[in-house]
Amino acid sequence: MPYPVTIGETVTVTGFIKERIDKRNAVVCAEVKNEKGELCTTSQGDFALFSQENFRKLNIMPEELIDEMVATF
Repeated sequence: MPYPVTIGETVTVTGFIKERIDKRNAVVCAEVKNEKGELCTTSQGDFALFSQENFRKLNIMPEELIDEMVATF
């Protein structure tokens, strides 16, 4: 059973790849837990995967943010 999240409460959000469907597609999930570690909600979505080069060609976000994402992974 999900738990409510109140304004000002600290939560932890964790995302992960649930399934790699093929080279270009994946199912990605996320969980939100409250300070007690109780599961509050989940989400799931289908995502298209892009190489760094192809993502840059789309020109949908600043180069600096792409560089930050690349450095993170």
